[in-house]
Amino acid sequence: MVVFAWYDSEQWDELKRVAADSGNLDESFADWCANALRAEREIQAAGHSVMRLLVNVAELEAWCRDQGVANTSSARAQYVAQLASRAAGGEG
Repeated sequence: MVVFAWYDSEQWDELKRVAADSGNLDESFADWCANALRAEREIQAAGHSVMRLLVNVAELEAWCRDQGVANTSSARAQYVAQLASRAAGGEG
């Protein structure tokens, strides 16, 4: 299973505002959504399942502060992995 950080348009706008690497993010929610959906289809076509985890950016920011890390793609990946572990009943 591949876990995806998923955003609604409001959360995407907030992520663009606060992420340390915002310059590396898609310009718009529409661009991000199109790319995310394409990646999701490619992963599914390769025979893998995808789990979408809706990210609340305020909670992500709090997690980053608690961890002492900047809100970057690496930190977001760690955060989503932790959420996925919790969703699966792990300690996370």
